[in-house]
Amino acid sequence: MEPQNRPIRDFDSLDIFFTKRQPICPLPPTGEFKISSKLIALVEQHQFRGLEEEQPIDHIEKFEEICATRRCSGVSEDYLKCTLFSFSLVEKAYKWMRALPAGSITTWDEYKRAFLKNFYPKERLKWMRRRISEFRHEAHESFFEAVSRFKEYKRECPHHGFTEIALLNFFYQGVDEKFKMALNTASQGDFMTNTISSQHSH
Repeated sequence: MEPQNRPIRDFDSLDIFFTKRQPICPLPPTGEFKISSKLIALVEQHQFRGLEEEQPIDHIEKFEEICATRRCSGVSEDYLKCTLFSFSLVEKAYKWMRALPAGSITTWDEYKRAFLKNFYPKERLKWMRRRISEFRHEAHESFFEAVSRFKEYKRECPHHGFTEIALLNFFYQGVDEKFKMALNTASQGDFMTNTISSQHSH
């Protein structure tokens, strides 16, 4: 029934306002399809809550790894990923998804972009870039632990924008003096006078 033809009392009914509130609306398959309950359960094992200490890029990568190992006959990639991804969101992240405008997400790229924009904002990017540029060797941390931590910082911020030579400089300036000496020795003099290609050869 058209809204203008409905009795006024009907507008107090919840069903009118409940329809078409779903924000995630990929184009549905035309034929019969079924998304495995095992696949849904697998996605639910790797949930994202929206906490500051969580890594949204890691969550996306893990989710796409899971989807890459499974195929659902008759289901497009957009529909599969858009439908499954919502099962991976809980608490703050789930509330964020439900608050998106109705029908605003129709493809996986749109969903992923909106997710990263919200949980990896510019403020987070600035902080991640600062962790890299102001890298410091921690007390009681071995050289290999420092290297691993610096690599992890770079991995968590793939769009840091620093050149390779800048990254080498940040790391060198941040390590303990005794390790700087070891780097200089391995570089046959001064670590900072070597080329990028020569550093990668060590």
